[in-house]
Amino acid sequence: MILLTKALPLAGATVAATLILLPRGISIIDEAWARWRELSFDDVKAFFVLTLSLMLLLAVVSVAQLIGLLAKCKAIGPK
Repeated sequence: MILLTKALPLAGATVAATLILLPRGISIIDEAWARWRELSFDDVKAFFVLTLSLMLLLAVVSVAQLIGLLAKCKAIGPK
């Protein structure tokens, strides 16, 4: 039951949010990498990249925990 009510929605939502933010984040990082001497500090873009990084970390952790829960459910067997 916990898989359907907590683990799966959390993993799905974090992966979806990360995929939505990823293209814009990559373009910001690419722009900063290509013109790092010319650009001044942009706090909004920096915060966006930080948010993307944290979302990516949360997605990885939530998917790993979902896989762990699936393995435990398989080990326990059907009731």
